[in-house]
Amino acid sequence: METPPKLQSFSLKILSKILSYGHEYDGTCTLLTCRKLAQRLPMFQIDDDVIRLVDVEQSNPMLTRDVMNTSFRKAGVKIRNRNRHMYREIPVYDPGVLLDRLNTRRLYKQILYVRKQNPLGSHGNRSYSFDRTIENLVMDDDSFGCPASMRMLRFRYQQRGAEKRENDTCPVLLASYPRSGNSLVRCLIEKISGVVTGSDTRPDRTLSKALSHQYDLVGEGVVNGEMVDLVKTHWPERRGFCPFEASKIILLVRNPWDAMDSYFNMMLTNTHTKTLSDAVYEKFTEFYSELVTAEIETWTIFYRSYLNMAKKMKISCLLIRYEDLLVDAAPEMVKIMNFIYPGIDYSEQIDAVLKENKLAKNGSYRPRGSTKIGKSIPRYSPSLVKEITEKSNPLLTRLGYNHDSISNLEDWDKELGCKYSQQGHSNTFRANVGNEIRKDHKFGRYLSYWRKQHTDDDKSPLETKS
Repeated sequence: METPPKLQSFSLKILSKILSYGHEYDGTCTLLTCRKLAQRLPMFQIDDDVIRLVDVEQSNPMLTRDVMNTSFRKAGVKIRNRNRHMYREIPVYDPGVLLDRLNTRRLYKQILYVRKQNPLGSHGNRSYSFDRTIENLVMDDDSFGCPASMRMLRFRYQQRGAEKRENDTCPVLLASYPRSGNSLVRCLIEKISGVVTGSDTRPDRTLSKALSHQYDLVGEGVVNGEMVDLVKTHWPERRGFCPFEASKIILLVRNPWDAMDSYFNMMLTNTHTKTLSDAVYEKFTEFYSELVTAEIETWTIFYRSYLNMAKKMKISCLLIRYEDLLVDAAPEMVKIMNFIYPGIDYSEQIDAVLKENKLAKNGSYRPRGSTKIGKSIPRYSPSLVKEITEKSNPLLTRLGYNHDSISNLEDWDKELGCKYSQQGHSNTFRANVGNEIRKDHKFGRYLSYWRKQHTDDDKSPLETKS
């Protein structure tokens, strides 16, 4: 069976609607017969651990799903569906559609801004020519002097010729342990360059949908070097939804005291912004201690593996500390933009973006709590501090993240950044290939199951601070 050529051009939403009318066998065969469409197959896959009651419903039509869920959960019975995939109409995850919607909203804000600032000026009541489409306006980059938050974005193939980067078929990798500031860096790069950034996370996951639908990071799930210049990843902490070729590495590192605590909050609230109450910390003190002692090993292996890979494979790498961004973002953003787009001066755009708002407001969402460096250290007991330090040294010390010196940001091995932030190499590498650091680890993706066990499948969320 040959896949119709037109089917390959459909967005994910339209494709899912078409597949939802057919049998599971037909849908799977359709996707498997085309390499391009086969990449979408995991989005329709049924997880092995999900309880399916389809067969029971068919044999007992008088029973409702709620009744069956309750009765079988009490009995501890798991009834699985025979099918491996479920084709249903799913929400819009197509980055092109999301970008068009985002640009339409931003154009409307530009119109209101121009009319407010210059009601009787040269623009009058017309903020743009009526014979121009949004795509034309994006290409012209005519933002009428509006704030960067109103600037319309574009994909890489819509760039002007002067903005080409090295190895332009392979994106630059923004690699970090979770909760280390990658969303903030992506937002700054998008505001400065006007180009969408990508991510190797499946766009249908809860946190990815929040980033793309609520916080305007519409490149979730995009790893194609022809569409984006930079792709965020947490690999090999966890594997992204598909392998891809990358040309350079921006290694973003944050002190583990704050990063691990923020990861704990994210996984137990399933949000980017909510903070657990002190009562929750007290209730799960032992679990928290167990998590951070395991996670410090993940944090250490993650950064050592990238530093060693960059040195061994001679891959261009730029080491950026999140704390340096908080203290003085301008020089760090100059390094980042020169690394992605060598030879192009973005200093004017960087100054404009950073003067417009405080750094925290330049992110896609308001940071969880205070931006104070080392704010989570009081949660660590002396015995935990000792164990974490022993497991993560000498890397912890060289990065200036020792428990006693975290407040002194200058106390770190500057040669570490120079030694591993090597440029000029043209070697590429494959991301999302090989073993995860913590495959089947209960503090990785399985932490979601732990949360659901304690929240009745997220129906009764854990208490958070207001």
